[in-house]
Amino acid sequence: ELYVLRPDRMAVVPGARGWPAAYDYAVDGQTMRLARDANGFLPVLHATLFHPLDDYYGLSPLAVAAAAIEVHNAGAAWTKETLHIFKPNESGRPYARVIFDQDTGALLGVASGQEGGHSGAVFRLVPPVESGGAWTYAIIHDFAGGHDGEGPFAELTQDLTTGTIYGTSQGDPFGQTGLGTVFAFTPNASHTAWTSTLNYEFVDANGARPSTGVALDANGVLYGATSAGGAGFGTIFSLDPATGVLTTLFAPQSDPERY
Repeated sequence: ELYVLRPDRMAVVPGARGWPAAYDYAVDGQTMRLARDANGFLPVLHATLFHPLDDYYGLSPLAVAAAAIEVHNAGAAWTKETLHIFKPNESGRPYARVIFDQDTGALLGVASGQEGGHSGAVFRLVPPVESGGAWTYAIIHDFAGGHDGEGPFAELTQDLTTGTIYGTSQGDPFGQTGLGTVFAFTPNASHTAWTSTLNYEFVDANGARPSTGVALDANGVLYGATSAGGAGFGTIFSLDPATGVLTTLFAPQSDPERY
């Protein structure tokens, strides 16, 4: 037979190795210990919901519900605000999330350029001086397609020392005027003017159509991946912005290797 015991009356008795060795069940000031018998059988079925900080007791169903309610109530305290509505001449369709410019508090991002015949843009949104004011939109770079790059879809990466931002563009969707680039723009002291400091163009043999951004290591080397090129299944690469030299780290030769 199976009896349901109240969890608030149950206490775990840990053994020498930390595993539950017995259970104490308390009712009206009296405690009954439920321990293993001579054959090692423990007459308690202990079922819990996962709790990252409590291996013994886990989360009760009510605690799980309470956490969801707390998140919901906290969300109600936030107010949604539209910071910018893209115009036809601003490329539009930003697929990637924005990042914070650590020095100025501005937002940095990319617009994929799927509107108005544009090839995409890197943009900057500057917060208002006074609360409630309008954010200021500025284009850091407007892609021209071809060798200049087209279709930036991935999140930017920023070097917190120099302020330089790095990213990728996928290139022409039909593969006719460019196979994608890795780019970089470095700001002046006030971050109001940006200079192109890297524009590496893929040539198919070493990759094509990078659909994700790049990672920056402590030595300033970039790492990323392409979805095509190489042997036809994409590549994983490193790129040194100081020299412009790209190294193919891995190029899958078949679908099984790719996935």
